[in-house]
Order: sequence, then C-alpha cells, then structure tokens
Amino acid sequence: MSVWGWPVPSHSRISSPFGQRRSPGGIGSTNHGGIDIAAPTGAPILAARAGRVTASGWQGGFGNTVIIDHGGGWSTLYAHNSQNLVRAGQMVRGGNLIARVGSTGNSTGPHLHFEIRSGGQRHNPSNFVRFGMRTSDWANGSPVSGGGSAGGVAPPPPGGGAIGGGASGVGASGGEVAAPAPPPRKEITRVVTESTTGQTGRRKNNLRTAESVLDVGCEILIQNRREDILMPVTVGEIALEYTRRGSPGKLTFDVANDEILNFHEGNPVRFRVDGENVFLGYVFTKRRSYGGVITVTAYDQIRYLKNKDTLVYEDKTYSELLRLIATNFDLRLGEIADTRHKIPRRVEEATLLDILMTASEITTKNTGRLYVLYDDFGALRLTDIEDMQVKKLIDKDTASDFDYTTTIDRDVYNQIVLAQDNHEVGQREVRVANAETNQSRWGLLRFYENVSEATPQVLQEKKSVLLDHHNQKARTLRIANCFGSTQVRGGSVIPVHLDIGDIVVKNFMVVERVKHKFEEGKHFMDLCVAGRRGFRV
Repeated sequence: MSVWGWPVPSHSRISSPFGQRRSPGGIGSTNHGGIDIAAPTGAPILAARAGRVTASGWQGGFGNTVIIDHGGGWSTLYAHNSQNLVRAGQMVRGGNLIARVGSTGNSTGPHLHFEIRSGGQRHNPSNFVRFGMRTSDWANGSPVSGGGSAGGVAPPPPGGGAIGGGASGVGASGGEVAAPAPPPRKEITRVVTESTTGQTGRRKNNLRTAESVLDVGCEILIQNRREDILMPVTVGEIALEYTRRGSPGKLTFDVANDEILNFHEGNPVRFRVDGENVFLGYVFTKRRSYGGVITVTAYDQIRYLKNKDTLVYEDKTYSELLRLIATNFDLRLGEIADTRHKIPRRVEEATLLDILMTASEITTKNTGRLYVLYDDFGALRLTDIEDMQVKKLIDKDTASDFDYTTTIDRDVYNQIVLAQDNHEVGQREVRVANAETNQSRWGLLRFYENVSEATPQVLQEKKSVLLDHHNQKARTLRIANCFGSTQVRGGSVIPVHLDIGDIVVKNFMVVERVKHKFEEGKHFMDLCVAGRRGFRV
C-alpha cells in the first residue's frame, strides 16, 4: 500500500506535468504547481489521502476547488472541478468521492489540476503517487458519509511525519511512525523503445497504379492477399462519406458473393468514377446477410491515425508534427502546407488523430488560419482552407431540400478578455477588446483566457484573431440530395446562393460533412455546411 492514492481512477494520462513550462497555446501559468490529469467531464475525483476538507468552492482561475488538510503541514488541492461533493469541515478517507472532473476557471478542457503542498511549498505529485496507487484505508470511490466525519475516520494527527498516511499515517491507529516518501522520480521528457518482439509487417498495395477497367461509371477494385485484383459486382448504392475533422473517409458498398470473389479484411480497395481517382483505402468490415450479399466498409489512411501512442515534442509546427507521425507509422504523405506556428513542449498520450487535432486547434487559435487534414487517394494532405474552394454552386436548381440554422449560442463572443499575471507587482492585468455593434445586438458574450507568457505584440495579435474568429453568428446549412461532385469533401469551400425565405444566403461555406451516393449512373450528395468564422474570399 502507498502513502498517497491516485485521485482519478481509470484515467492515467498527465496532460501537463509539474514545473516550468511554456503555456500550451499561450494559456495558463508558466510555473505549473501541480499536474494535470486528463479525464472526461464528470469523471470521479477521489481524496488522495485521509484528512479534513478546509475549502470547497470557487477559487479564481482554479474554478471549483477542494483543498484537504492531511496534518503535519501537508495538504492537497483539486481544481477545475465541474462539481464539488464535500464541504469545508468534513472529514474524508483516502479514496472517498470528493468532486467530479470539469473545466471551470482558467482551463482549456476537462481535467483535474492536482497539487501536493507542505510548508508553503508545492511539490511534484509525480514524485509521490502514480496511477493505480492507493492507501491502506482506501474507500474505493465511496461518497463521504454524514456531516461531521467520513466513515468514522479520525482527524489527521498533527506533525504526522513528512508525508505520513497509509497504514501508519493519517487514519491509522495511534503512535505509529509515518511511512517514508517514495524516491523522487524524473519527469518524462522523451519516449524510448526498450524492446520489440517481431518485425513490423508491410502490406503491398498495387491499386494506386493499376490500370483502369472502366472509363465510364463507377469502378471498385479489391486486391486480395495473393495480390489478385478483383472487380466485384456491386449491388445498389455506393456511399462515400467525409467529415472536415476527426474521422477517416468511409466507403460503403454491397457486393454479390460468388465463387471467384475472395477477399478479406485489410485488403486494399480502389474507387474510381468516370476514370477519375476518388478513394483508396482498406477493407475493415464485411457483413454477410441473407441472399449472398456482402456489405463492405472501407476506410482511407486516416483510420490508422486512431492508433494510440505517447508522444513528446517541443517547438514543432503542426506540419512538422504530421511529418513526424507519418514517418513513425509508415503513412504516405502528399502536399503539406507550412503552418508556421511553433507549438511549445507537449507530452501527449492519446490517439494520433487527437494529438494532431490538438495541434490544429492551437495553430488556429494563435494564427487565425484553419487547415484541413485529409487523405487524397492514399496520400495524407494538409491544406489551408483558403485553398479548398470548389466550383460547385449550391442554389435552388441543385438543392431540392434544405434546413438553415443561425445561432449565437455556440462558440460566439463579442468581447475578448486576455489576462496576464504580473508577479513583480502582484496583480493580474487584463486587456479587453470589444465589438460594440454586436454587443448592442446580442448582449455581452465574453471570451476569457489567461495568457501569462505572451508578449505584448502576441497579445495584440491574439486579441484581433480571436475577435475576428468568434464575433460572428454560427451558420449551419443541411442540404439533401443535391447534384453530386466528387471534388467535394470535408473541408471543401463551396459557394451557396439560396433564398431561405426571410433571408437570402449568398456566401462561401465550409463542408463539415458530406455523403456521396452513387446508384444506377446517378450521383447525389447530402451536405452539412457551415459559415466559417474569419474566412474571407
């Protein structure tokens, strides 16, 4: 058993370590006095050790916060909670449920900020506790009982040793000596592969350069394990779906089973329309049904970015990070735009796609530029959205059914507030940018960030970028069964000219989702497009 217990069960990733750091995306303190444990909103937070709750409430940039006194001058802090479940004065055992994970205060996303303190100093929690550790009296996430005490736990004894706890510290029977602190551990600064069993397998894909069979209509080819190239007979609709971010391209089709057709999961798939390359991916699912029909689902290369990894990087652009990941995982690259913004040091433990999407968000927030990551016939491309325009007009002649929504209730702000901590004079200095016209129309909608590390020039640029990005109504247009174009994918920018009734939409809009439908020589598509804040043509 341990002196301390891990406060977020089932969640181990430390998204920001203890100590000096470059503020991620220009947000948060540069002298990080604890560790950030990434977890979804609502995840349980447990007391790391028995003690008395000395504070439970809102504490400035920490948001909803709980502080527990463990005796002997030691205490722990749990910040950014969505909900505090204890009140000041209550006694708790190690492992009692005290709060739930959130993103209150100065926070860029749901996580627990966890600190261990003694004698007015903050200590690196990673030197004291790690995932899975618990004390001998661990309560396994049970709630705190009653008003005065937590399950009969005695209050922490004064002077209970350096870090006490466990079987012989707080909550143990009298007079025993506190357990010693675990030896200090170094923070993770790199990832090293110590051993590998077997060699990484390589898969052949000859479909990229294989000759076309049909010059007109839809052509699907599959390469099996023997490297035979098959052209199955498709039945009914062929569907091709794209989103702007966070998902691979998806091709779905039905084939008639016969004695010749022999293919398996993992086999390469190619889809061409009228002799033009459209999709290159791999079979992931085969679903058999009555009547000898096989429903096939294939994904493009982005599906392999759902692999999870630990990645430590510093001063790399989004572009450089993508090249690094593609090299490490043997992914084919196409044209990659130069995103320019250098991202400070980060330690990530997530899917490769989540790591890249985080880099994308940081880049957009600091430059105002939006980039689209997609697979272009088997090659990953990263393109500035300004270069994603498609000459496909959506109007009353091409759109048969639509739904148009405008809102100021989602990610819309008309006041930008950026705060910096001036430790020389002991004050927080706030800079404000107002959009007076829209404030008079919508009321005050405030965006707030702590950007303590930013220079005055960066602050001024960031204010302008954020105001331009957020000070516009969010617009969403859903269109069903419009005439299709294979050039349209997630992230494409298309012109829209529609008379909605009370307004006329005449603007360029970004494709958030598209589903292409091919059947009997016809091509239609369902679209979800949105107004792109800060996008100009």
